[in-house]
Amino acid sequence: MNQKKSSFMFFLNLGLTFTLVGIIISFFIFSYEKNYKKDNFTVYAQAAPQKVAFSGSIDGALQVESAIREVVNKNMDAVVNISTEIEARQTEQDRYADEFFRFFFGDQVPRQRRNQRSLGSGFIVNEDGYVLSNYHVVKGATKIMVLLYGETEELPAKLIGYDEAYDLALLQIEANRTFPYVALGDSDAIEPGEFAIAIGNPYGLNNTVTFGIVSAKGRSDVGANRYQRYIQTDVAINPGNSGGPLFNIYGQVIGINTLIYSTSGGNIGIGFATP
Repeated sequence: MNQKKSSFMFFLNLGLTFTLVGIIISFFIFSYEKNYKKDNFTVYAQAAPQKVAFSGSIDGALQVESAIREVVNKNMDAVVNISTEIEARQTEQDRYADEFFRFFFGDQVPRQRRNQRSLGSGFIVNEDGYVLSNYHVVKGATKIMVLLYGETEELPAKLIGYDEAYDLALLQIEANRTFPYVALGDSDAIEPGEFAIAIGNPYGLNNTVTFGIVSAKGRSDVGANRYQRYIQTDVAINPGNSGGPLFNIYGQVIGINTLIYSTSGGNIGIGFATP
């Protein structure tokens, strides 16, 4: 009888123990649902604004894009394509050929001039059609023509003056009309890291826009011309860009694109502009 009573009490105590354990576990689960999970959801809700920060970076990029487009739209009409004709120098082979014909035919066969065409860029600086460019773009030219953005007919231009040491040339378009022109900025005020925009005619591709930064200023070790305070930029500059403008983000000209470092003849991200 006592043995049965002991067994009964054992199972009763065991049942009460499991019941108590179940109550304790339920209490902790309830507390977890009420407090910990709620806090977790609150943390995730606070983390959501990260998307807003990402959106802000896109907004910043769009603002830069808008500023570049404004610079381009404001100045595109004032950037010109310059084409020149240059009388080629006679080679030794050509000279001997001419002497051969003159020996047999005298001067009956006229000597032909050999002209070469060259392309470059420039920009109009006042409404009278004065154009700034590099001197090497027009050096030795027997004929200078300019093409304005959106037009199909070239206009003649004449060389007004030049400074070979600074590689600068001033032209005037010979046409009885007023012209759009650029605003000139303060090249001394620029700093490395600032945005820079070039408009020009690389390889004859009219009014090409490229974008980058000012890499350095006051470069004195480029080994070209006497002028030694160039603006260095990573803006893409290629043959045909010479003489074209380099703008700041405000749409003001801060330099004239002049030369590049290159092993291939094309852009490698090291260009120089005359301030």
